Amino acid sequence: MGHCKLTHEYLLKGQSTPLCDLCQIQLSVRHILLDCQKYDDLRGQLEIPTTLEQFFQPEQLNLLIDYLKTIYLFQHL
Repeated sequence: MGHCKLTHEYLLKGQSTPLCDLCQIQLSVRHILLDCQKYDDLRGQLEIPTTLEQFFQPEQLNLLIDYLKTIYLFQHL
């Protein structure tokens, strides 16, 4: 895991690496799910796991989908 259209499509299109609009660092799955300051409050409200390993457990699938839909990124993955 760690590759998706949103974070790696630039390679196929020959474009620049996408940056987070708030943090101005390279956009990555980890950044979106765990690190971006823009979503700190929401991660706390949803009790989002603190590691990718925890996040990608089968029992967390609904939480992962809800989180991505709430931040309007589900359709971009």
